[in-house]
Amino acid sequence: MVSHAWRQPEELGAWRGRAAAALARLGAPPRGPPPDSSRSRRWHTVVETIEAMISARLQADGLEPPPADRHPGDGGPSAEARGQAKRPADAAQPREGPPEAEEAEEVAPVKNVFQVRRERAAKARRTESGRLVLASGRRSWTNNGVVHLLRSAVAGDPHRRWTRKVVARHTGVFFHDDAPEVFGRVEDTSAVPASVPRVGAEEAIVTVAVCNASGCKEQEFDVLASQTLCELRDAFYFVSDWMFDGPTRLGSSCFFIDGLFYVDRRNPNHVDYSVEIIEWLKETRDSNFLRSQTALSMDVRLCDLGHIPFGEVCVYIHQGNIEHNIYFTGTRLVHPRDDCPFSEAYPLLTFMRRYVKRRCFACLQHLAIWVVLDSTRCPYNPSFWCAQCFRRFFQDAEGQFIPPVDYRVFPYLHDES
Repeated sequence: MVSHAWRQPEELGAWRGRAAAALARLGAPPRGPPPDSSRSRRWHTVVETIEAMISARLQADGLEPPPADRHPGDGGPSAEARGQAKRPADAAQPREGPPEAEEAEEVAPVKNVFQVRRERAAKARRTESGRLVLASGRRSWTNNGVVHLLRSAVAGDPHRRWTRKVVARHTGVFFHDDAPEVFGRVEDTSAVPASVPRVGAEEAIVTVAVCNASGCKEQEFDVLASQTLCELRDAFYFVSDWMFDGPTRLGSSCFFIDGLFYVDRRNPNHVDYSVEIIEWLKETRDSNFLRSQTALSMDVRLCDLGHIPFGEVCVYIHQGNIEHNIYFTGTRLVHPRDDCPFSEAYPLLTFMRRYVKRRCFACLQHLAIWVVLDSTRCPYNPSFWCAQCFRRFFQDAEGQFIPPVDYRVFPYLHDES
């Protein structure tokens, strides 16, 4: 059997000499028994030697006080001193319980981002405002308990989109949605004529959220404080305003904000919904619920409301008996870079839920644009039809309706829920 070179005794002796010389150059005591070799002393380990060197350097620089329990002639602090230095100030007193619990407290693991998010969400659920935000976010509960996610149809940055739209209309420079920033900002608005109205530097933006009966947010707008409630009302979108007899009652609506009713009086044939509601509130609520028993005009600016009830429930009533919860969620000053600088963009839509649109009941391919009620020729009531199938099923070659015309036809936009 061939023996390896590193196993030879003379090689081991040479390596032992090299190690002793290296330790001597580092200033460490030689490996071996101390000068006063007594059985009560022990040899230093490499870790203790390095700790002693670091401690001596810190003491020389005045960064560490000399330990009180250093043994004379010892190169480093004793094991008891090192243990006391590592323990916290309150560790001198004995603790009750198993040693594992004490050790776990000293070396607590660092929380990751997911644990921090879960803890913050749990704290938010214990507050009224946190529950309101979670309930009016993206979840909607139906009667059968199915949970739907209300996703926004507004993609990207709406303020940037409106700024580019105005710039393109006045300068002819069109931007793609994914186009990079120009001149270090969204785009250069200096080319837009000065006649185009701009938002003042001291203007405030109020964020308004529109929720459904379940409390889920359906729409959200950024409104200028100098704009009126009529302008906010015209920015709302509800499918009930355009289906069936919606357009005939589109001129009547009202807001209930902070104990006051604001009625839209622009149409001379409008219906004041607040008259009956005020009488009902006077009989069912206390006298302090209403701040005024007379409705005001909706032609009032947001900054002139006197008090905007942030976070409180306000109501918007339209189409006779349809109510929507309105929330003023926040306000801020206009930012010259992040917000659209043109007044025509406001009220600016920042959130709109995605609605479900049915397909044609005949071809099952195209989206429906007509809804038919009470037709004896249709197996479904109501039935939804695309343009081609409706033309071939209900009309002849000349475009006349095929008898019996015992049905009603309405335009179909999408489902309400």
